Amino acid sequence: MFKKPFYIYPFLFAIFPILFLFSHNMDEASFSVIWLPLAIALLMTLLFLLIFKLLLRDGNKAGILTSFSLIMIFSYGHILNLMKALHVGSFAFRYLSVQQQHLSLLLISSILFGLTLYILVKIKRGLDDFAKFLNIVAFSLILISLINIGFVLLSSRNAQRYQKEDKIEVIDSKKGISELRNIYYIIFDRYASVSTLKSAYDYDNTPFINSLAKRGFYIADKSVANYPVTWASLSSSLNLDYFDPDKAVDLKDAKKKLEENQVWPFLKAKGYKFIHFGSGWHPLSRNRYADVNFNYYFPDEFSMYLYENSLFYPILTKLFSFDRRSQKHARVLYTFDKLAQTTDMEEPVFVFVHFQLPHQPYTFDKNGNFISRGEEIRRGRKRAYLEQLIFANQKIIELIDKILADSKKPPIILLQSDEGPYPLSQELDGKFDVNKMTNDEIAQKMRIINAYYLPNINKRSLYPSISPVNSFRLVFNHYFDANFDLLPDQSYSRGGIGFIDVTNKVKYD
Repeated sequence: MFKKPFYIYPFLFAIFPILFLFSHNMDEASFSVIWLPLAIALLMTLLFLLIFKLLLRDGNKAGILTSFSLIMIFSYGHILNLMKALHVGSFAFRYLSVQQQHLSLLLISSILFGLTLYILVKIKRGLDDFAKFLNIVAFSLILISLINIGFVLLSSRNAQRYQKEDKIEVIDSKKGISELRNIYYIIFDRYASVSTLKSAYDYDNTPFINSLAKRGFYIADKSVANYPVTWASLSSSLNLDYFDPDKAVDLKDAKKKLEENQVWPFLKAKGYKFIHFGSGWHPLSRNRYADVNFNYYFPDEFSMYLYENSLFYPILTKLFSFDRRSQKHARVLYTFDKLAQTTDMEEPVFVFVHFQLPHQPYTFDKNGNFISRGEEIRRGRKRAYLEQLIFANQKIIELIDKILADSKKPPIILLQSDEGPYPLSQELDGKFDVNKMTNDEIAQKMRIINAYYLPNINKRSLYPSISPVNSFRLVFNHYFDANFDLLPDQSYSRGGIGFIDVTNKVKYD
């Protein structure tokens, strides 16, 4: 069956969507993410070919029907999004319920598949020339993606060739292992400041803040993010420095800086174990330099995107609740549970954890119960965000109490958000364009929660506007006899080829 060369095109059509997506997301994804989708796609293609060959008794027809099926499978979600944007007949498709939308498109897909099958059955003449044409088309698509991948790799290597590596000095603090405290760096993505919650969400979060203060936390109540996106914000805080505002930022390099940051080598040289808790965001799903990686097993973000835009998504979600929402709900609960157990590990440990809370999707109500996408839409973005934040507050207090009660020595805890939420007036995942936003909207995105549990520290070392870029400078100075100067607390946004200073737009009165 597979001796004829024109049978290759179904396999090429199967891997094209994967290579195409990867070629446009190499700043966030590594090569490791493509192997599982490639294996599944190729096995699925082989299975379809065998079934359709038995059905149609013709290799060319089986290849064509397989290719058509693969195109329908991989383009399903994109067609759905297109139909939502278009008016069909006398009504807008987007106003149907989610279930009705999927049922409508599945029906259309079934009809098209049936028509294609009928036409192939009726065709009597050979299809060798058409198969050869499909071969050329498929090869061309693959070639374009490979060229794009090669271009990105070449650009990345050239950038790395001229990159200056600035490593922080490891100071001999004269402290023994027995004297070292566990260190927790806990990030809650898009957790808003008290001022933002009050002005934009009509919610008073001071009871939660007071609960932290009663437990010994210093609340930097005028703190702002250094950058409005996770990759830049955490790269800055974990490397104790800002990006050069006048230089273009290579996102691939920024993700590399997240993993090869300056904090864990400094602490591992002191005798710390590095414990990394992965989130649903691929660059922070694991760290290869960690002594222990915790992550709720699930296909990575790249694979999830392919799955969620495939025809399998509405079917498997209905049958098995196999989607990003249910997995985020399970991952968050798993992470809280495992994080509380780190006090049982051999000390000392440096624990890094990134929670996608109260970051969307909003899968928790205020009591921690799972809510569906339909329920989230009915509640509206404002209520859905608040309920997820209220749930996060409850879990944070439970976690802090557990860590403080079970730690042999009072630990060091840095509790921060890497950025605030997008303003309610903006698209949920809209671009942070300071030229199209008011100062109040910019402030909502940049003002954050920032709380420190620092045993025996001189309170005069802390101040209300301290920002994440100075967090580890402060910790290393006090607990490890380092001598870092604190940097000016500034906020930057993307602009031009690099970053622009927006500090004056977001600072407190």
